[in-house]
Parts: sequence; C-alpha cells; structure tokens
Amino acid sequence: MAELSRKEPDSTAPRPDRPLIICVGGGKGGTGKSVVSLNLARQLAKEGFKVVLADLDLGGANLHIMAGIDRPRGTLREFFGGRVESLEALLTPVPHLQIFLIAGGDEAAGVVQPGSARKQKLARHIQRLDADVVVCDLGGNSSLDTLDLFFLSHFGVLVTTPEPTAVKNTYGFMKAALLRRLWRACPPHSPCRRLLDRVWDPESDEVDLSIAELMEKLRSESPELAREIERQHAGWSLDLVVNMADDELGRRVHQGLASVAQRFLDLGLNLLGNIPADEALRESILRGQPPLLNRPLFAVRMWERVAGALEPGMAVGVNEEIHFRDEVLHIQTEDLGPEAAAYLTLVYMGGRVLLSKRVEWSSSFFERAGSSLRQERVRFLHRTVIQAILSGRIPLSLPAPEGERPKAANSEGESPNP
Repeated sequence: MAELSRKEPDSTAPRPDRPLIICVGGGKGGTGKSVVSLNLARQLAKEGFKVVLADLDLGGANLHIMAGIDRPRGTLREFFGGRVESLEALLTPVPHLQIFLIAGGDEAAGVVQPGSARKQKLARHIQRLDADVVVCDLGGNSSLDTLDLFFLSHFGVLVTTPEPTAVKNTYGFMKAALLRRLWRACPPHSPCRRLLDRVWDPESDEVDLSIAELMEKLRSESPELAREIERQHAGWSLDLVVNMADDELGRRVHQGLASVAQRFLDLGLNLLGNIPADEALRESILRGQPPLLNRPLFAVRMWERVAGALEPGMAVGVNEEIHFRDEVLHIQTEDLGPEAAAYLTLVYMGGRVLLSKRVEWSSSFFERAGSSLRQERVRFLHRTVIQAILSGRIPLSLPAPEGERPKAANSEGESPNP
C-alpha cells in the first residue's frame, strides 16, 4: 500500500501578505470569460479592494484591448523570457476601471506552452502580488497548463452560453479539472496516480468511469489513500455564470449542468448569475471600449464572498438554489457568530422553511480562526447538507401542490363529504 504524503499547510490560503485569487475559465472560447473577468475586477475595485486583473489566456491574450489599453507596460512574454524579474513590473494602471492589469503574451511558443518550470514561476509570482484580489482570465480550453493555473483559485468560476457545444465543453472542463485535482492530490507513483493515468488515456477501458466508480476501484486498491482523497474532495464546488441568457434560461442551463456534475462527478456547481443578451455589449467590444455591466448580480455575489474572506468580522455565509424533485429549493448556510457559536442551514421552498439544521462549535474556534477558514467551514457544511438531501440521507417532505392538498376534517374528526 502506498504511504500517504504528509499534508503541508495550505500555502495558497489568503492572508495579509497574499491576495485572494479568482480564476475564470471554461472549456470553450468565445463564451464571455473576459467580460466576466473584467466586470468582476471592476466591481471589487469599486468596493474598495486593490485588484489586479491578469490575462492568463496563454497564446490568445486580448484582455488589454478589451480594457481599453493600447500599450501595456509589458506582457507575460517579457516575464517568461526573463526580461523582467517580477509581475509587479508588468502592472499597467487602468484608471477608468480603478484596477491594475497584467497583459498576456502573444503566440510565441514559450507563452502558449510555458512548461512546468515557467508555469510554477508564474504561479508563485501571482501569489506574491501586492493586491487584495487577483482575477485571472484563463484560456478557453482544458489543457493541463490551464487546469493547473485554475487551481490557484480560492474561487473558481466557469462561464458558458446556452449553446449545446458550450455546455458540453463546460462539463468537460469540470471533469478534467476534477481528475487533475485528484491526480495532484495523489502521492507520486501511487496506485491512485496509476489509476487516474488510465482514466486520462482515451484508449483505456476505464476512460468513461464516473467519479463514484473511480473511487470504488481506488478503495479496493488502497483504502487509506482513498479516504484521504475523499476528504480533500469533500465540499469542493465551482461557480457558474451563464452568458447570453435571461434568468429563466440561465436557471435551466445551470440545472442541467449541476445535475450531471452532481451525479457523475459528485461536484457542486453554484449559479453565480447570468448575463442577458445585450447588443450594446457587443457594440462596446467592436468599438474597443470596455464592455461594462451595471452592478451585475454575479459580481455582487462574488464581492460578498471576497469580503467575508478578507474582512475580519464580516458576516460569513453562502446561498444557493438547487433543483429537487422538479422543485426549486433555496438553501442558506451562515455562521451565526461567536455568541451563538454555531452554523445554521435553512432550506426554503416558496418562502416556507422545510429544514433547519444547526451545528454547534466551540467559541474558542471563532477566536482562533480567521474569516477565510470560517467561510471554508460554512461552504463544506453547505455542500454536505445539499449532498445529503440529493442522496436521500436527509429526507425532505415537500408540500403538496395546491390542488392536491387534503381537505381539513370537520369538528367531529370526520372528513367532509366530497
């Protein structure tokens, strides 16, 4: 049996000398990732955070043009080529957006495929940037370089349109990201990595294994390692923005993706918001002007999370809608603070509370833990409750439709005549 690698402290966790990182990705180009990245950065800057927007679409960089910058101070090509020593030298002020921009490189080979050493160098320097938040706009693909940069994020955001090809590629990105994440968590030369290598191989009989089937095979080969991998996977979730969709269409796209992600990947997918089709946005891009949205919901929701992670004492919580038995449930989990010393999850349907679950914790935990750790605990509990509802471990009694509710008994306890 392979030995478990010792878990090191999380060196990427946000702290006073490290920024919080948001990565925006997806499996297909042209879905609006740059529009989402730009508006996330702008909204966070308007709320008072120091924000760096980094164009990490390696080989297809154009975010500086979208931001209205003709001549950035430099690009990642200079960084990879050693002509500048740090990303700080590439920071281009964008006064009209109140942010700083790191422009991507061109299609030179060392930028499109930077290699392991350059990629690790880029990751280290992003984590050292003097900023509160770094928003990374990634390429529209599922290459290993893109996936590894995606894992820098404290919040991972996927962008899709309602087009079937875009939705399919978004699911492909989620599956590839999950497999890569599990692979990185496995010790070198372990049964876990050998199994995942076979799953990656398109000629392998195991290429179509679901995550549940994969974990079952791993448990049979290395139970202790499987438990560690499951522990690291538990509670991991991603956020989704649906572009070119109104509220109803956005919910339907999210429902379909979230359903297959939960069933086949055991992965939570939160709907962060949607962007309705807007000809004015397209015209702005064609004129070389920033495609700005007026306080979009996805940016406001992300600001709430960022504030909870970076500002001590800020309320910590998460809200989400899920589809269950053809009904929409609203699930809210929050940290009630040091006096209550508890987390509370409420499940609503149409304004009615179907479930209230309270989890106590020691008040000394609140004093020791920063808001980022408390937010992580809230998200873990939130995902655990959702998974328990969807799997049936927590039974929910949904109210009957109005026309199917039983009639009340009369004063003598007998049912009234039909």
